[in-house]
Amino acid sequence: MNQKKIFYLLSLITIFFVGHYYSQFNNKAANPETISINTGIPIEQYDDDILNLQLLLDEHDSQLISALDKLQITKQKLNLSLSKIQILENELIKINKIYKLNEVELKEANIRILKSKDNINIFTKMLADTELELELSKFELELAEDRLHSQ
Repeated sequence: MNQKKIFYLLSLITIFFVGHYYSQFNNKAANPETISINTGIPIEQYDDDILNLQLLLDEHDSQLISALDKLQITKQKLNLSLSKIQILENELIKINKIYKLNEVELKEANIRILKSKDNINIFTKMLADTELELELSKFELELAEDRLHSQ
């Protein structure tokens, strides 16, 4: 219990010392500074300098506005160009899809042509075989007629 009392007493003394030094720090007067104005230059020259600076500021302001306008126009042109590029990319994608589709159709057509060519070759061979059979049949018919005539 004594330790608590001692601790509270020391804390209270510390708080009083900190408060005292803090109040001493805040009570110090500010150092006065003397500002001297050189009155060797007439007030008219200051007015001329201010006017020149104002004119220069106005000129820079108008240049800034002009640059901002040009920047806005360039931004609009850039946006237009980007939209045109996007449109062209979309068209290119469509053309590429059509090209691939036509390429597939062309391959299918080539396959059909090859099959038709094979069928034509088969039919040509069958026709040639049929012609041979027909010739053979004619020849056998002529032989049979010749035998009949000879008997």
